Amino acid sequence: MTAPPRVVRIDMTALEQNLQRLAPEVIDVRADAYGHGLNRVLATARESLPGLRGAIVSEVELASIDRELLHGLEVSHAADPRVASAAVYGLDPNADTVPVMAVRAQVVLRKPLKAGEGVSYGGSYRCETDTSMALVAIGYSQGIARRASNRCYAAVAGSRCPVAGSISMDLLSVDVGALPVDPGDYVELFGNQVRLTEWSAATGIAPLALSSRIQQSVPRIEVRA
Repeated sequence: MTAPPRVVRIDMTALEQNLQRLAPEVIDVRADAYGHGLNRVLATARESLPGLRGAIVSEVELASIDRELLHGLEVSHAADPRVASAAVYGLDPNADTVPVMAVRAQVVLRKPLKAGEGVSYGGSYRCETDTSMALVAIGYSQGIARRASNRCYAAVAGSRCPVAGSISMDLLSVDVGALPVDPGDYVELFGNQVRLTEWSAATGIAPLALSSRIQQSVPRIEVRA
């Protein structure tokens, strides 16, 4: 089976541990559980939280919910500041929880560049030394914020590497230097090695908004640590 060029990994162990640590009585699953999968998160919450009594759900998403998952719960549609929405998904930098979502995409090309050469539209990124660029199969049409251009890092072969130049519709570039990276290898845009909260700080976009942007065209795969 051919590996998908891009994928969202949902760490079910992390989700369960976050829920058990926080023990919320109400869970916020609006915006398809902020990209994590509404039915997936709600089902896990029901299994993990005997004290769960309510759910915050977008009105437009009610029809897509397994009705059994809402049985006996108080359903509301408005935000509640008392509900730790971001912490459940490991997206609150002040909470003792871990990220549930990791977004990965494959390298489609590795290109050597000389010091001083520019990358992407208008050459907005200039190489300080001789280096290599990895062209990665994901862009703003899949939900990666264009504001991350030249501001954020990705995880490559265990190292942090800058997102170089402007993010295009279906591609972005990462400066991988001399790292052992080849076409077909995966780059992690954000997850455990580079936190989405870092992307939030760099772009000025809330973590939940960043995770919600990732389109449904990018397949979700459940994993366990």
